[in-house]
Amino acid sequence: MAPTDQKAEELEKAVSSQASLYKMMGNPLRTRIIMALGNREASPKELSEILDEDFQRICTQIRYLKRNGFIEQVDEDRRKGGVQHFYKAVVRPRVEADEWEHLPDFARRSNSAAILQVIVGDLHAALLSGDFDAHRHRALLQKPMVVDEQGMREADESALRHLDELERIEAESAARRIESEEPGIPVKAVTIVHPATNSGLKTG
Repeated sequence: MAPTDQKAEELEKAVSSQASLYKMMGNPLRTRIIMALGNREASPKELSEILDEDFQRICTQIRYLKRNGFIEQVDEDRRKGGVQHFYKAVVRPRVEADEWEHLPDFARRSNSAAILQVIVGDLHAALLSGDFDAHRHRALLQKPMVVDEQGMREADESALRHLDELERIEAESAARRIESEEPGIPVKAVTIVHPATNSGLKTG
């Protein structure tokens, strides 16, 4: 394949991938399913219970996500006279600022609400179980501040660097645990950068 043909094919794939991503994010339930399946393998029945959603709605979105390569089937259970399929997320969608800006306002708001609902649910469960404060290295930090437009962009970029750093830590921990056979510690890390409302901060 000639270099120009290869570049054109790569561009076409990238455009198609982003179109699928935008369409996926147009339905907040799909985002919630992706987040749930990023933490565990689950069947549509289990997802219906976890997300407190209608089973048929879950099945419809599972078919869409599987068809478009966002999730994959990893197991099935044929006990109890039926078949349950189990799925996991293939990738977690990562949307850059320019891409996020081009999403419709409804899609941005509904996806933020869906993601925050999952995060708050995880925090609540960890607090109730006592796990949240069980490890001495747990962190709970907040940094109110006033910035200009460039500062807002840099704060956003710092959050993405934090995600990259967490992925490095996870990969290196996995490699060490293979040798040490040390049990893993389930961890949830949350990084949020957002414009504040009624923060009490002076802006002038």
